[in-house]
This record gives sequence, C-alpha cells and structure tokens, in this order.
Amino acid sequence: MSIYNLLGNTMFIPEIGHSIHFDGVNWIVLAIGSEKFEYDSEKGIFAFVNLDEMDCVAVLVRSNKTRIVVDPSIPSIKANGMELLKEYGNPGIFALLEFDRNNN
Repeated sequence: MSIYNLLGNTMFIPEIGHSIHFDGVNWIVLAIGSEKFEYDSEKGIFAFVNLDEMDCVAVLVRSNKTRIVVDPSIPSIKANGMELLKEYGNPGIFALLEFDRNNN
C-alpha cells in the first residue's frame, strides 16, 4: 500500500495492480503519478482521478486496444493520439484506474 497525504489526512492508495473502492465502484490501479505516463490497454472502462481533489475527471470506455497517455502536469488525456481532455483542473497527482469486472 502507498500512503498519500491529502490535505493533512492520510489515505491509503493501493499499489499498481491492486484494487481500490472509489465512488461506490471497485477499480484496479493501473498507474499513479504527477509525471506523464502511458498505458496500453485491451478493451475496458477506465477512470482518471485527480488524487489531490479526489475527483474523477473522466471515464473512458474502449471496445478495442488503445494507448492511453496521461499528462498530469497539464493535465491532459489522450487515447490513440486523440486528445480527450486538455487543461482540466490544476496539475497534480493523477491515477488511472480500470473497472474491476471480477469484483463489481
């Protein structure tokens, strides 16, 4: 488990590959960071969460393979080179989550 300090409160963020219960749904943590990161996905449902504000900024549903690129310093999200979200909110620490089909 990773420890993340959120406005003076400590919360536990599971390590990559582990589950987290967020907004009433079980998710698998794929990536966390304040630097640009990429993830090659199969089909699925993905959420992008601003951990500084504990706000889900976008949900992406894909029916085929895709490369997801998240840049928390802007923040922006791209899928297969297409800009999905740009300059939404403040830069910070973001997590990429995948819907946990086995535990929902």
